[in-house]
Amino acid sequence: LLSWLLSSLTVSVHAQVVGLYTSRSVWQFLTSAFASQSQARIMQLHLSLHSLKKGSNSMATYLLKAKSIADELVMDSKPISEDDLVFYCRIKNNKTEKKLKLKGEERDEAEACFFLI
Repeated sequence: LLSWLLSSLTVSVHAQVVGLYTSRSVWQFLTSAFASQSQARIMQLHLSLHSLKKGSNSMATYLLKAKSIADELVMDSKPISEDDLVFYCRIKNNKTEKKLKLKGEERDEAEACFFLI
């Protein structure tokens, strides 16, 4: 396991683990070294979601951008629920809400677009 870990590291990261002789010690170092970067990325994604503006884009385009950010949060093990995302987009864009019929149910535009994504 140690040799696999070491062989998967870049040269610059490998130089930082010289002197660590167990896979556990290497893994602990990597976890602590990159945890702050992961947290910074998660904070950046949340900021991107909060600052996302519809502008002149269609609602579908706007929601696809929001869903893309949400998908990145899922990949970083910090998912936002679809209900929360729909609620957030609805609150942020309440002036653009329209009721749409979808599969026999009336849904607002944000819910309808997420339902289709």
